[in-house]
Amino acid sequence: MPTYAIAVLLGCLLQLQQASLWPRAAYGALLVAGVGGSCVLLLRQARPDAARSRRSAVWRGSRVAVAAAAGAALASGLAGWRAHPLLADRLAPALEGQVLQVRGVVAGLPVLYADSTRFTFDVPPPRAAGMPSRLSLSWYAARNRGGLAEPSPRVRPGEVWQLPVRLKRPHGTANPGGADLELALLRDGIGATGTVSRAGAPPVRLGRRSTLSDRLAALRDRLRARMFDALRPPATSPPPASVGASVRAAGPSQGGDRPLGGQRAPASVGAHVLAAGPSQGEDRPLGGQRAPASVGAPPDPAGT
Repeated sequence: MPTYAIAVLLGCLLQLQQASLWPRAAYGALLVAGVGGSCVLLLRQARPDAARSRRSAVWRGSRVAVAAAAGAALASGLAGWRAHPLLADRLAPALEGQVLQVRGVVAGLPVLYADSTRFTFDVPPPRAAGMPSRLSLSWYAARNRGGLAEPSPRVRPGEVWQLPVRLKRPHGTANPGGADLELALLRDGIGATGTVSRAGAPPVRLGRRSTLSDRLAALRDRLRARMFDALRPPATSPPPASVGASVRAAGPSQGGDRPLGGQRAPASVGAHVLAAGPSQGEDRPLGGQRAPASVGAPPDPAGT
């Protein structure tokens, strides 16, 4: 029903406007009330005498009221109930900015950049006090004055690593009409963001985890690597003279063939280029000057 759908949206909106969460028991009570009201509404709709009752104004008013209350309570209670464990699984403020040794597993498909890799890092128990169960990490390659001093670090789905990390609590921008980064981190269960640090012990790969999600992510990673290999340009390109395409560029009064992009082909393409003048069939290169003998112009029929 439209009333129920609108009430669900309003319930979520009201809960998101709260500056602080209520006790989890309050959200549990709202959730139970919303489920109960929804069941009453469905049972009332299924009664045999519901068709006759729908004609009365009392039935219509009570149905709208029950639908609005049930939808708002269900949505608000469910959102608050789920927000409690997500906000509790956050990095402790005392650990921000420190270099910590963390052992965990690469979850999902890493995001590759030219100089870095961003990935989700699951930290299984036992964990240090104040350490969240899921991190979003970026691993940058070393740089010098000439650019990258080493290849960009790469990790694979399911790999177990011991990493030195520098973390901070999730924060992000929320532009009007744009993406809300902090809300996205909360939705994904990210308790901290950070980078792999160069201080402390070096990173160590300890092995691999093999779950169904890890195998699916590894399959996606292999498919991506094959697509990158197929799209990578060859190491050596053929010389210009081997292209061998014959290009005829017509003068202002003739319609000739031109290469794609609207530009004339240079003489280094290695083919015979014939440019007809406005009134005479005099062979000239595309720049408007006479071509040297090395271009390979056809001999003059008069022998001159």
